[in-house]
Amino acid sequence: MQLTGIVLILALLASASYGADPIGAEKVTGNLAPDRLARILHVNQAQIHVDAQRPFTSASVRLEFYRNGKKIDTKTAAAASHVNPQTTATVSLQTADLDFLKLADGKSGNIRFHVELTTSDRNGPSLYTAQSHDVAKTVCSLTELSGASWWPKGTIHDGALPLCWLMHAKGKGVKSGENPSNLVENNPDADIVVVSLVLTDLAHENEVAAPSGSSKPQK
Repeated sequence: MQLTGIVLILALLASASYGADPIGAEKVTGNLAPDRLARILHVNQAQIHVDAQRPFTSASVRLEFYRNGKKIDTKTAAAASHVNPQTTATVSLQTADLDFLKLADGKSGNIRFHVELTTSDRNGPSLYTAQSHDVAKTVCSLTELSGASWWPKGTIHDGALPLCWLMHAKGKGVKSGENPSNLVENNPDADIVVVSLVLTDLAHENEVAAPSGSSKPQK
């Protein structure tokens, strides 16, 4: 009986730490059209703006890499936590082929992903964070972009909010998908990058989880 109680407590702690309820989107708008300079430099661009369904205090951008129908890597590309609840998030992504565009500290055989995350509560100043990641072409080859699009519905899938995808179809046609799983299933021979956003209100969840009343020490 005692062992069962310990297991139950550990399960509750794990769910509190990792089972935060993800927040969906009220509205999603995107722009994947590269400018003229980006076309010349073989740089891919994407920007997605999200109006959240409810305020959030934690935001993170996830890059998921698929090859030949299987997920082979996942990276947390940018993340931020906030004291004041936020209501909007904008994710910007640029990719560059380091064999074509020589960047500082860049090594050949890699694709550089530069991810920017900007959040706002509409009334206060915007909060900004950014990270760059070099990913081997054996994981993802976006030397030639076959297609890209974004998901406008703002529906949670696999614990995250899918934003957009970029694909190298290796000479075959490109098929869209209603969600990341469907997209990968429709393009089993492609290299695919799915950009997702995870929004949670950890401050509110911790507040709800805490006891509502304060206990006073007994005399």
